Amino acid sequence: MLKSLDSTQIVSTHIMSIATRLTDKVLMIARGKIIWNGTIDALKSMEVGDEPIESVVARLMTGAS
Repeated sequence: MLKSLDSTQIVSTHIMSIATRLTDKVLMIARGKIIWNGTIDALKSMEVGDEPIESVVARLMTGAS
């Protein structure tokens, strides 16, 4: 729905299934710093094998510790 509005919206969620339905771009923030910025497709391309996108996000967040 938000994708079709051709506008900028800020959606804050930890649930990636929601993020993938609502937006094309992702900005991850950990401890007040941007740790990753890109598209949902770029994030999915970081999957290893059948790894779910949530695991990719967890790896990125762990690396930001």
